[in-house]
Amino acid sequence: MSMSLVHCLSDSVSSSGSFSRTFSRPFSISTSNFSASITSTKRPQRRSTSKSWLEDLSPRFFTDTPIYPDVLRIKPLTSNGAPPQDLSSLRPPPLPFIPPPQSNRNGRITLLQRLRYWWRRAAVMRKFYKQRIAQTRQNRKECALLSKRLPRMFVEHPDRAAIYGGSTFTVNDKSFPIPRISRREFQLLVQYGYDNWGFALAVRALPTSEKPEEDRNRQLKALCNRYDWFARNRNDKLDNVTDNSNLSHTAQAEEVFTLLQRRLLRWHYVVVDDALCKLIPWVPFAWTVYAARFFDRWCADYYRIITADTVLIMRQGGFNTLSADDIYDYCVKCASPTFISYAKQALQDGVNPANEAMRKAMIPVLDARAKRMLSIDWTRLKPHALGRIEPFSRVKDLKQPDSVWGRK
Repeated sequence: MSMSLVHCLSDSVSSSGSFSRTFSRPFSISTSNFSASITSTKRPQRRSTSKSWLEDLSPRFFTDTPIYPDVLRIKPLTSNGAPPQDLSSLRPPPLPFIPPPQSNRNGRITLLQRLRYWWRRAAVMRKFYKQRIAQTRQNRKECALLSKRLPRMFVEHPDRAAIYGGSTFTVNDKSFPIPRISRREFQLLVQYGYDNWGFALAVRALPTSEKPEEDRNRQLKALCNRYDWFARNRNDKLDNVTDNSNLSHTAQAEEVFTLLQRRLLRWHYVVVDDALCKLIPWVPFAWTVYAARFFDRWCADYYRIITADTVLIMRQGGFNTLSADDIYDYCVKCASPTFISYAKQALQDGVNPANEAMRKAMIPVLDARAKRMLSIDWTRLKPHALGRIEPFSRVKDLKQPDSVWGRK
């Protein structure tokens, strides 16, 4: 069955030019694997009169009739009250802190003290990387077994399986089920899915789970600095569209559109930490629209991964089921403004931001944001728009609990 699915989709890709266009075009969806409440009721499908926040912003992302599965009604993979799978093996083992040598009564640090310090540090680092290498090997073995079970298209695009897993779709008049994956399996595919240049471009930045604690703090400080730059420069050239400006209404509308695109472009610089996005601060104002189109496509894979992860978290019971380290990794990945404010204070106080106090404070914020972000008509949402949900909700949705509106 899986081989026929791959061959079928390969034929579709060759005829359409790319897999993204094949997956994005309308196809019939069967919800036979959904909950019983969906399959038992047979009412005529009709379009809701109230629009979601995303449809108000971009109606082009939605079809006229519902043809896709209701993502929020797909049941989680785990059942019977089983706890979510542990993600601790995807993070590095603890790295103990070795205090530096203290000066003696004469105010000196002897050579013997230095040698003992470097010996202890080398022993700790050796143990750390030995455990990390063993974890990585085990994770790759687990991912290899998972890759054999799943069709290649879902190994290369795990966000599709994470969001639509549990439904069936039709390609060339043939129906195939989309396999379900757990959040741990999704993270395995994201980090170890396939070793080629496409994966390197999709994930780009080395995830925080691959770095020791010192580098994680360094990465967090860099994130805070990028956000501070965004807060200082997000309203530049706003005077050009005030009521006192000499522009016509049409010119003002075009200028407002350019400013919104520029704000979204600069948000890409905050979230996606890669070499190409570091060039965004130097994009001239006249190139804003063209640069925004390019970086929207460039960063779409990254945002789809965040959206898929959010869907899986809400399916398994919300952010209350996550540990402090899980919430830390999620907040760093999506650049949560509320978390960044907390992280700045924690770094100033010399406290590890991934603590229980942060967890309790962020759970209601992240739950409210996820519910607001995912409250869209998934039955009409085009799959190619999955990469727009996360940045639009953060930058353009005024009612978003964790947006950048009204923040400094």
